Amino acid sequence: MWAARALTRPLSSFAAAAENFSLDGAAEPLPERGPEEIRAVARALNRMHELIVRLMSDRTRMLAAISHDLRTPITRLRLRAEFIEDESNRKRMLMDLDQMRAMLESVLSLLRDDRKVEAVTLVDIASTLQLVADQFGDMGHLVHYVGPASATAAARPDDLHRGVTNLVVRMRLPVSQAARLAA
Repeated sequence: MWAARALTRPLSSFAAAAENFSLDGAAEPLPERGPEEIRAVARALNRMHELIVRLMSDRTRMLAAISHDLRTPITRLRLRAEFIEDESNRKRMLMDLDQMRAMLESVLSLLRDDRKVEAVTLVDIASTLQLVADQFGDMGHLVHYVGPASATAAARPDDLHRGVTNLVVRMRLPVSQAARLAA
């Protein structure tokens, strides 16, 4: 009975540690007690956890620095865009720059661990798809939305727009086909 308990207690702590695994470093390290094999596994898992936490922290700092540094060229582009005489082109460029800034702010917020998740709201998917098609059309691409004039669903508007845009860019499909893939 005692031997069975001595073997199962460290295994129970392994299971609890797996359940409580977090990347913020708040989880307690596994106790390194019991038979040598179990102590060796506990040491290896503790080292692996430390390595993962360090790698995630380094990645977070790098992404935060890149995101922060991208604010400056976006601001310069915005200032230049203000002087574009063609009203239509100026508005489209400013909309793109606003979208880029919003994406950067979202990344920085996520990296600061205070991400305010965009609320799920009722979104007109058809108008979002038409907007994406228009934006690609403004850049000279032959993209058309073919579908209903209105189709609503609960979604996060910015995430929906970004996702469909990424699909169109990556797959080079018409917006209507990319939207069907996204669904």
